Amino acid sequence: MLACIGLSPVSGQVLFEAHYDGNTGHAGLDADFSVGEKTPVYAQGVTLMPGHVGSGACFPAGTSDEAGLRSGAKDNIHLDKGTLSFWWKPRFDSEGLAALKQRRLFNVGYDTHYRFLDLYVEFVGDPGRLNFTLFSNVMFNNRSMQMESPGPEGFFVAGQDFHVVLTWDNAVGIKLYINGRLVNSRDCVWSIDGIVPDLIHVGSAWIGSVLNSASVIDEVRITHDVAPPAAAP
Repeated sequence: MLACIGLSPVSGQVLFEAHYDGNTGHAGLDADFSVGEKTPVYAQGVTLMPGHVGSGACFPAGTSDEAGLRSGAKDNIHLDKGTLSFWWKPRFDSEGLAALKQRRLFNVGYDTHYRFLDLYVEFVGDPGRLNFTLFSNVMFNNRSMQMESPGPEGFFVAGQDFHVVLTWDNAVGIKLYINGRLVNSRDCVWSIDGIVPDLIHVGSAWIGSVLNSASVIDEVRITHDVAPPAAAP
């Protein structure tokens, strides 16, 4: 079962880590560790439900105005290089996503409305095919990179866990892994001069009208190194 896949945690200098197990303030939505602020600047409509380990942050179906979790980005993420990892448990089936088109998973914004990275899943083609898409004003010059579906049609099943790892290095490029498998990568370089990220959006995005993840997101971790996932022994 996918939920039983064991993946070793991302190593390196930890900047932000949130388990959403109810052991922190702000109804359990504070980060367990952070270099910057650990209390969300906005937390609405998000509850705790069973996650991959203990509980996770649950986002009901709706827009980012109705349910969102936003934390300060200062010192909690670096744009030159890093690794983002989290567990994602969709609460919709593939046909439900087809009707809704897109679901935001993770977003890092700057300068009010620009996006350093905007990771979302979207329906493509026949019901059952889902793709990950990454958009960036910085890395791809206002373009998006679409990833192949991480499995055959029907691979995505509501209630199953998926381990998502995204690595970036502004001198090399980016890579996306799903359940330990490299899904896609791109060689690219970018400048971070004058770019100061302001918010980290978990399970939502900066645009209030877009659809949030309608998922349970758990074990969010951001480090300041490039560390692809490795299968646990």
